[in-house]
Amino acid sequence: HKAMQHGVQIQFMEFDQVYSRAHPLYIYQIVVNLISNAIDASSECATKKVIVLLKKEKSSFVIECKDFGTGIPLKHVREICKMGFTTKCSGSGFGLYSVKHIVTQRLYGELKIHSEPDEGSLFSCRLPIRK
Repeated sequence: HKAMQHGVQIQFMEFDQVYSRAHPLYIYQIVVNLISNAIDASSECATKKVIVLLKKEKSSFVIECKDFGTGIPLKHVREICKMGFTTKCSGSGFGLYSVKHIVTQRLYGELKIHSEPDEGSLFSCRLPIRK
């Protein structure tokens, strides 16, 4: 609904079916928070598109969310996942903190952020697949 309100297209690309022991709510929270932030970053830009990629790489399940929005200023990239940090006038600073906490502390994975000013951001979550 939020994407439609802002005229942002969301493209899902699923390459592999991956079965994980991770609680589905954790995966849902990761994806929803990443998409919500990507929509916010894209809503005022020319390319109103968000790409969500789900794939298997070796023994990992990878969730990637790419936007073509404003990007994250370099001075904020290290702080963007800290509790209470936000660049939004009405944000709480909890969404990306929650993503990082779930990925690293609950699912023992890693979160990488690549961002270029005026080119967008890529959030990549690599989660171990448990057998």
